[in-house]
Amino acid sequence: MSGIWQIHPFAEGNTRATGVFIIKYLETLGLHTNNDMFEKHAKYFRNALVRANYQNLDKNIPYTMEYLNKFFGNLLLGENNRLDNREMQVKKTGTKTTQKTTQKILDILAKKPNATRDDLASVTGLTTDGVKWNLNKLKESGKIRRVGPDCGGHWEVL
Repeated sequence: MSGIWQIHPFAEGNTRATGVFIIKYLETLGLHTNNDMFEKHAKYFRNALVRANYQNLDKNIPYTMEYLNKFFGNLLLGENNRLDNREMQVKKTGTKTTQKTTQKILDILAKKPNATRDDLASVTGLTTDGVKWNLNKLKESGKIRRVGPDCGGHWEVL
């Protein structure tokens, strides 16, 4: 669907035309819907299409279907995903600088698994809150895990 939106030949109306096409296509599959969701969340739908088609590898910004999946989860599966345009903004957290910082943290933890947030902050130049944020991102992405308690435990690089 995002590909259809991308190659639509008209300068204006691509999103509306794509929405109508999707509704008609879903009807041929026996999935009955209407224009309400497209109308209520028009800006979100359009921005989700943009994010599904935009990529900038130099800035570490990949294509993502995440936002279209949320939209269609609500439309077709009755999910209650929050459709917030601010989530789609490209943030500087995906830059190479952040990658260098997270790699530095991983290198430190590989050599010193019992490093504290204060230790990591002094080496990386981050605040302890910045270190905490990076550690959470590394945990969420499955690159590290905490073994044992906060006090007395250690980090394991996966």
